[in-house]
Amino acid sequence: MGHTLAEVHLQVFSDKSAIDDLASLEKTLISVEEFRGRTRSVAHPPAADRLGSLPDVLVLALANGTAVLLASTAVSWIRHRTHDIRLLITRKGDETSVELTAERLRGLGQEEIGALIHRTGRALEQERPRTAHEDPGHGP
Repeated sequence: MGHTLAEVHLQVFSDKSAIDDLASLEKTLISVEEFRGRTRSVAHPPAADRLGSLPDVLVLALANGTAVLLASTAVSWIRHRTHDIRLLITRKGDETSVELTAERLRGLGQEEIGALIHRTGRALEQERPRTAHEDPGHGP
């Protein structure tokens, strides 16, 4: 497997249990060999009046050449949900984000889904162009 291209965060927003949906997505991702050992769930620190917090984001170390595979896996996972769900995938660093929704996917044909998967993968793979005053070694 290639070296790490980027860290991506996956957040699930659901009309059911987002925590259960996040756990389901994590199970799906770790079933894919290229994502096994590169996926972890993270909980943000709890509010002052709370004893603890539950995981609310998945963090994936995306390797070179796996962005389209991530897009395909995410689309397949969403299509198997029986309720409305929204998945936000954000590449850390330049904060490129892609949103996938069950509602939108339900209305697409196979050809349109294939095009969406490739557009999503390309968006997650491409680095944001740097301006002349940015230091390429330290990011924007």
